[in-house]
Amino acid sequence: AGSSTRITLKTYQDVATAIASAWISAKESPDVIFNSGYYNVGTSVMVDAKSKKIVATQVYGSEPFIVPQNAKIDKDDYKIQPYSADKCGELERNYPYLPELMSDNIFFKDGQIYFYFHDLELFKSIMKNGNDGIALDVISRNQFSCETGNRLYPSKIHKGILLPPLSKSYLLGKNELKDDGQVEVSLGPIPDFVDTNNVEFTLLIIQEGCLCQTIVYNSLGGENLRSLNLDFIMDTLSVSNQADSILNRLSFTVPFERGKSDYKMADIKPFLDSLSLNRYDLKKIEIIAYSSIEGREKENMELQKKRANSILKAIKEYKLQDVETEIKTEENWEGFYNSLKGSPYEPEILKLSKEEIKKIVNSDTLEYNLEPYLEDQRQAKINLTVEKIFMDSALYNVLLERFKKSLKTKDYTKAKVYQSFIFSAVKKGKIAPAEVLAIEIPHLKQTVALNNNQIAFRWEYFKTQNRDSLNKYLIRDVQTQQVVDPSNAYLEYNRILIKLLLWSEKFDREADPKYLLKDIKALYNRDIEPHKIHQLLLNYHIVSADYYYEVKKFRERDKSLNEVKKILLQSQLNRDQTLKIANYFMFQMRIDWAIELMKPWAEKQKIDEEFLFTFLTVAIYNRELVTPKEYQQFMIRAKDMNQARFCKLFGYPNMSFQLLKDLSVKEIYCNTCK
Repeated sequence: AGSSTRITLKTYQDVATAIASAWISAKESPDVIFNSGYYNVGTSVMVDAKSKKIVATQVYGSEPFIVPQNAKIDKDDYKIQPYSADKCGELERNYPYLPELMSDNIFFKDGQIYFYFHDLELFKSIMKNGNDGIALDVISRNQFSCETGNRLYPSKIHKGILLPPLSKSYLLGKNELKDDGQVEVSLGPIPDFVDTNNVEFTLLIIQEGCLCQTIVYNSLGGENLRSLNLDFIMDTLSVSNQADSILNRLSFTVPFERGKSDYKMADIKPFLDSLSLNRYDLKKIEIIAYSSIEGREKENMELQKKRANSILKAIKEYKLQDVETEIKTEENWEGFYNSLKGSPYEPEILKLSKEEIKKIVNSDTLEYNLEPYLEDQRQAKINLTVEKIFMDSALYNVLLERFKKSLKTKDYTKAKVYQSFIFSAVKKGKIAPAEVLAIEIPHLKQTVALNNNQIAFRWEYFKTQNRDSLNKYLIRDVQTQQVVDPSNAYLEYNRILIKLLLWSEKFDREADPKYLLKDIKALYNRDIEPHKIHQLLLNYHIVSADYYYEVKKFRERDKSLNEVKKILLQSQLNRDQTLKIANYFMFQMRIDWAIELMKPWAEKQKIDEEFLFTFLTVAIYNRELVTPKEYQQFMIRAKDMNQARFCKLFGYPNMSFQLLKDLSVKEIYCNTCK
C-alpha cells in the first residue's frame, strides 16, 4: 500500500521517511499499524535496480486467542464503548487514584465472585450516573505462556473473557455491607471455565456506557500511620546518658546572646557536673562555634573564635586534664534554614541566594522580623570524645536519696542533674520506675522543669491498658504546672503533644483542628528547637489527614497530605524511615510520592532485597518517574538478588502476571523462570 507518486531519495533518512509516510497515509494501514493486538512484526525491503524502486513490506501478527471451553463470547462486548475523553475526563480528574485503590478488590466467597470497596459514599460519588457500572475481564495465565507469544482477545474493551457488566443499581441494591458504610456485593458465580489459581480479574470501570478505567490486579502494600516519633520534651541535660558505642562521642550546645561571646554559667555547669557523675575519661574536645548569619563575615569569624575559646576555657578550668582540642567556626546557615521551616517567611526567603538573604537581615526594613529565627543559631556545639567508666552499683543505690535531698535543700539545679541520671538508670534496669514515680516534687516555679520531666517519665513508664485515661490525667498535670509557670515552653509543647496523642488514638477528637494548628505554629516563637516543632507539625498533618477523610472534607485532607509530603521530602530519612513513609504514602493513595521517595534508595547498588521488591510493586504505576528501561534494570537487579522470589513476583499474591504483556519484561522472566 502507499502512494504512486515518484520521489527522489538522497539519504537513508529520506528512504525511511518516505516508507513510513506511505504506510500511514494508506487508507487501510492505520488500523493495522496502530492495533496494539499485533505485537509480532516482520519487515522486508527489496531494491529493484532496473526500475529504480524500493519495495518495503511489513507484516503484523499475533498468536490467536483461544476461547476456553464453556466460555461465552459477546462479539459486541455487551455494547460497551471504547474510551472517550469526553465521558471519562471528569472521572480521571476527580479520582486519579482508582487504579491503585481498586487493584485488589475482587475475592471469592462461597463459590461466588465478590467485589469490595471500603467507602460506600465514595463509591456512590464515582458511580453517579444510571448507566455507570463495572465489568470483569477474566485473564488466564496461559495467555502469557513462555512457550508461545501472548494470546490477547482482539478487542478495544478487554483482553480475555468479558463477563456481563453490572450496573450501579445492581451493585447498590445487592450490597451486603450497606449498614457498615462499605460495599460488598456478589458479581455472580465463578464460571466453570475459570481456574481460580491461574486467572486474574481485571476490573473495568464503565461511565455512561463507556470504558473509562482498566484496573489490573496488583497487591499494593501500604500501612497507615497514627503518629510518627512523638516524644515528650524533657528539660534535662542535653548530654547523652552514655557514650556512642561506635564514636564514643557526647554532644551538647551552649547558647549565646546577640553579639556576645560570654555564656551563662548555668548553661554549662550542669553538663560539667554530669561528666564527673557519669565517670567519663575525656580524650578529645571539638568545638564548633556558630554565629547567626547577620553582620559582616569578618566580624562573625572573630565572634565565633571568641565563643569557642570561652567554652574551651571553661572546660579546662573545670579541673579536667589537658586533651587534644579542635576548634571550627562557621555561620549557621543550616540552622537558619531549619528554623524557617513552617514559618510565614519560608516560601519567600528560601527562594533567595545567601547574599540576598544577608542584605535583608542586615537592613533596617520592618518587612521581616527574622530575629526569632536567628537567635537559635548563636551557639557553640561541643563534641567530646570519651571513654566510659561505668557507674558502680553503689552510686545507683544513692541516686534516689541524693535527688530527694537536693529537693529538700532546694538545690534544684543539682536535682535536675540527679533526675537526668535516675532516668538513665531506669533505662538500664538499675532503678525501678515505681520508685521514681513515688517521689513527690513540690509545685513551685523553680521546680516546673522537674515536674515536667516527671510527667514525661510517667507517660513512658506507667503501665496501664487505659492509655486514654492516662493521657487525660497527664494533660491535667501539665495544665496545673502551666498555672505555676504559664511561660514555660516545654509545658506548652507537651500539652499540645498529649492532645495530638489523644486525637491520633481517637480518644478525644479535636472539634476544630485549626485551633490546634495555630497553637503548634505559635511554638516557633518560643524557646524550643525548631526540629521538635516540625515534628509536631508533621504529626498534626498525619492525624488531620485521616480526620478530614472521615468527615468527607477531601480538599482539607489533600492540603494536610501535601504538608506531610513537603515536610518529609525535605527531611534526611534513613532507609527504614523511607520505607515506612513510602508505605504510608501507598496507603494514602499517593503512589507517585512513594515512587519519588523510594527511587533514590532503590538506585543504590547496596539496597536490600525487601526494599527493592517493594519498590518494583509500586514503580510500575508511573512510567514517567520510572521509565520502562529503568524498570527493566530494577527487575534484573531483583532477579540477580533472589531468583526464586523474582519468579514468584508475577501473580497472586504479588504483582499481576499481565506485566508479561511487555515483551522485554517477559523475556527477562522467561529466561529466568521457565
